[in-house]
Amino acid sequence: MSTSPNQPDLPTSIPELAIEQEGFDAPSPSLVLLNDALATDLGFNPAWLRSEEGLRFLTGHGTETPGSLPVATAYAGHQFGNFAGLLGDGRALLLATVAGRPGLTGLKGQVGVPDKSTPTNAAASQATQLYEIQSKGTGPTPFSRGGDGKATLTSALREYLISEAMFALGVPTTRALAVIATGEDIYRGSQIPFDEQPPTSELQPGGIVVRVATSHLRVGTFELVARSGSDTMPRLINFAAARHRYDESAKRVLAGVVKRQADLVAQWMTCGFVHGVMNTDNASVSGETIDYGPCAFLDAHDPRAVFSSIDSTGRYAFGAQPTVAGWNLGRLAEALLPSLEETPDDALNTAREILGSFADEFASALTRHWLPKIGLPSSLADDPSATKLLRQWQSLLVKFGPDHTNVHRALISLTVPTDGNPLAEMPIARDEGQWPDAVAEWARKWESVREKKGVSKARARELMEAANPVYIPRNHLVTEALEQAGAGDTDLYLRLLEAVTHPFEAANFPTEFTLPAPAELGSFRSYCGT
Repeated sequence: MSTSPNQPDLPTSIPELAIEQEGFDAPSPSLVLLNDALATDLGFNPAWLRSEEGLRFLTGHGTETPGSLPVATAYAGHQFGNFAGLLGDGRALLLATVAGRPGLTGLKGQVGVPDKSTPTNAAASQATQLYEIQSKGTGPTPFSRGGDGKATLTSALREYLISEAMFALGVPTTRALAVIATGEDIYRGSQIPFDEQPPTSELQPGGIVVRVATSHLRVGTFELVARSGSDTMPRLINFAAARHRYDESAKRVLAGVVKRQADLVAQWMTCGFVHGVMNTDNASVSGETIDYGPCAFLDAHDPRAVFSSIDSTGRYAFGAQPTVAGWNLGRLAEALLPSLEETPDDALNTAREILGSFADEFASALTRHWLPKIGLPSSLADDPSATKLLRQWQSLLVKFGPDHTNVHRALISLTVPTDGNPLAEMPIARDEGQWPDAVAEWARKWESVREKKGVSKARARELMEAANPVYIPRNHLVTEALEQAGAGDTDLYLRLLEAVTHPFEAANFPTEFTLPAPAELGSFRSYCGT
C-alpha cells in the first residue's frame, strides 16, 4: 500500500474526526469474495489479501500492516428531514488510504481527469487518485449507539453485487473489494421481502463488506463540524478540495458538490435506481453513490415507487430524488455559510446563487444521460426538437408504466427489421389498451427527429445498445440469490453477479434474468441496517 505524501489521509489531516478502533474478534473469518481486478488496481497483491495477514487487515486488525491504522470516523446528519445529531461509523472502520489510477469508482472527467467544466487543484497529482478502504460490519465503535456494529452476510453480498452493478452501468459509486463471513450468527429479526414470501430467519450469518471510495466524507461531516464550534472547517474544506479536485475555497467545494450530485442523481434516474434513504449522512461530497441499504431498481416505471420499509411517507420515492438531493445540498450550504463570504448577507447571496444552479445542472445532466437511451447523441442536449422528443418519451413512461429497463432495450427494434413490434407488445402497468397507439405515434416523431438531425439508424442502435442494459439487479432475483447464498449455495448469486457486471452484453444467461418480478410475489420492500 502507498499513499501520497502531498495528500495526507483523513486521520492525519483532521484527527478530531477519527477514533482509533479495531474490529471485533470474529470466531472464524473467511473470505467469500475478493475483487481481484480492483485489488490489483489499488496496489494490493490479491494473494496477500487472501492470506491470514491480509484477512486481519480487511477485518480491522491490520495495525501491524504498514499504512493501516483502523479508525471510526465522525459525522452528523439529517435523517428523514430531522437533524439526528452525532452519528459516525457505528459499524465501519476506515482501514487505509491508498493510491490508484483515476476512475476506479466511475467518476469521469471529475477525478484525476481535468476538463474545462471541473475545477482542479493545481497541487494535486493528476496521474493518481487516493482511495479509502473501509470495512463495514466490523463490530461496535464509540458511535454504535447501543448497536452491535455487525452486519449480515447477505447484506454484505447485496452491497457487493449492487455496487459493482452500478459501476458496470457507468454510475459513480463506492466499489466492493471483498466480502468476509465472520463465522457467527447474529440476531436481526425476521423480514418479509415480498408480500407473498415467508419471513426470513431471525438469526442470520454474519458478514463484512469491504468497500472503496475516493473518500467517505458526507454532507453530514460538514454539518457536524459546523455545529461543533471548532476551527476544523478550514481544514475540512481544504481536505475535501484536495481529495476531490476542487479549488480550495468553500465556494468551489459547494459548487463542485452541487454539480456532481446533480450528475449522480440524473444517472440514478436514467437507470431506474432508487437509493431509498437519502439522508445527509448518506450523501457523499465526492459524487459517488454510497450506502446501499434499502435501495432497489424499478420494474414498472413509476415516479411514486417506494421500496424502503421505513419510508412510510414516500420522502425518498424514485421521482423525489432530485428534490431531496437539492434539499441535502441546502444543508451543506448552511454548514459552509460562514466560510463562503466575509459578511452574512454576501454569504447568503452566494449560497443562493450556487444552490440555484442545481435545477439547471440536473436538467442538463438528465438530458445528456437519457438521450442516448432513445438513440440520440448527448450533443443534442440543447436541441429543442431532441429535448421535446425526450420529454414526450418520459411522459409516456409515467403514464403507462412499462418495465423501465426492458422498454428502453426494446427501443432498439426501431433501428432494425423485427418480427412483430416488441415495443408495442411490451407489458404495461397502466392503460394497456392505449399503449400501442401512443408508442407508435411517438415512434413516428422519433423517426422524423432522427432523420432531421442526421443520426443514422446504425448510429442510433449503437447508442441504444451502449446505454440500455440487458441485465440489472432485479429485486426478486437479488432476493432469491441472497436467500440461497445465506444457506450456503452461491451458484445463483455468482451467475447474477456475472450478468449485472456485464449489463450490456446479451450473453448466455437465463431469460429469467431479464424479466420483472412475477405479479404473484406481491410488493417488494427493502430493509436498512441489516
